[in-house]
Amino acid sequence: MFFEKARGYLIAPTLLGVACFFLGIGIGVGGWAMLFGGFFASTLLTYHFTFFINSLAHMMGAARFDTGEQSKNCGWLNWFTMGEGWHNNHHRKDIAASQAILPEEERSDITYQILLLMEKMDLIKIVYKYTDSDIAEARKLDDLSRQKRKLKKRELATADVS
Repeated sequence: MFFEKARGYLIAPTLLGVACFFLGIGIGVGGWAMLFGGFFASTLLTYHFTFFINSLAHMMGAARFDTGEQSKNCGWLNWFTMGEGWHNNHHRKDIAASQAILPEEERSDITYQILLLMEKMDLIKIVYKYTDSDIAEARKLDDLSRQKRKLKKRELATADVS
């Protein structure tokens, strides 16, 4: 039953695999080498990074928003996943094109930068961008979090002295 409904979803990957094979022959690296490197290995890496985010970004980092589950923002994961490390933000507003809310965070959201470029080229239209109130709320929550960390550090420092 699944394959009857999903048959259309197999067209694009099949065409990509065939295109990789013939491109490999055309540029002289070999069809099988290009099929492996250009299709199978890249698909495997894509799935691994997706699962990597869905596991690590629920264990490491800090949650900016209370979203009812354990998602967290983890900045260093952005370098491997093109911005997906802002996972808690994504769980807060999954409709937003950007995973990063604050303008200074957007630089590490490479996927969003690509989407902005595509929008400038009139290839796509970004439907939802974070509003000023979303940004203000994020800044307020970040400030509260910083204050809590400072308080905790002071408490630990006074406990060590006693």
